[in-house]
Amino acid sequence: MLSCWFTDKGPDALMLSPTRELAQQIAAVMEEAGTSSGLRTLCAYGGVPKPPQVPCLSCDCHSHNH
Repeated sequence: MLSCWFTDKGPDALMLSPTRELAQQIAAVMEEAGTSSGLRTLCAYGGVPKPPQVPCLSCDCHSHNH
């Protein structure tokens, strides 16, 4: 499970967590904290189909949890 903060230049931070639930909680807090700074958040984890996550991993989406 990972959560990232992205700017237009790529990831600014990377957080790893041992569980999907914790990754989602971290992403929610980071998304709220980053909104005023223009930072985007991505939460990706295993156990779900990969195709919906691919655009987010290439920074093509804003504030998504997959």
